[in-house]
Amino acid sequence: MSGDPSFLERLAPEGRRAVDHAGTERRHRRDTTVFREGDVSREVVIFLEGRVKLTKLSPDGREIILDLRGPGDIIGEMAAVDGAARSASAVFLTEG
Repeated sequence: MSGDPSFLERLAPEGRRAVDHAGTERRHRRDTTVFREGDVSREVVIFLEGRVKLTKLSPDGREIILDLRGPGDIIGEMAAVDGAARSASAVFLTEG
């Protein structure tokens, strides 16, 4: 996770209000799967708290960690835009 501003930090106040209004807040326990590689979905996820790992399975079945995300970050936006299946899995590392 870099020192760059998160998705939520980059939003103007009216954009943040729109996101807050459009979304549904959910809480998750550690090791909860947010979505799996290959799932079809039009949802995006924006984290308010907690940490999540994004993983992909290698051809031989090993888990490859692609990224770690946390508060203010967005995931799943590509599948929501292009309608393709999820390219990675997302699992909570901490409660959030």
